[in-house]
Amino acid sequence: MIYKLMLVLTMVSMTTAFFIPTPDDPFDCPQVYSWSENKICLTKDKYEKTDSASAQTYCESIGLSLCSLSQMYAAWMKNYYDPRWGMYDKTGRDAKVTPCEGWYVEAGECYASTRIVFKTVNLIPNTPRPSDKQHAYCCQ
Repeated sequence: MIYKLMLVLTMVSMTTAFFIPTPDDPFDCPQVYSWSENKICLTKDKYEKTDSASAQTYCESIGLSLCSLSQMYAAWMKNYYDPRWGMYDKTGRDAKVTPCEGWYVEAGECYASTRIVFKTVNLIPNTPRPSDKQHAYCCQ
């Protein structure tokens, strides 16, 4: 009986891994990842963590604006992935377009969760502990 349970759990784990999409490579601005009428990229330059105005000015110069967490989540759902931390439209916080792991889940620092096959995946870690200088996510 225990062997059957182990076999079932192994199959569920393998099946879940199979259905989680393999992300595309991240994009540095001004090159953008696009789907439908949406776009996302991460700036090459870094900005002071309290200077979201300069980051917003750059995003606007390429026809975008600082991303919201919902835009970053939508990008992940359309197969975009970027493991780099960057500022978004909330000053004093940073985020990345990845699944959440460990501490971020426990601290409630994940924007959303979705169910993929038999597994719940927490997404878009975001923290109130940004680096002094950081990239910025631009979206449309």
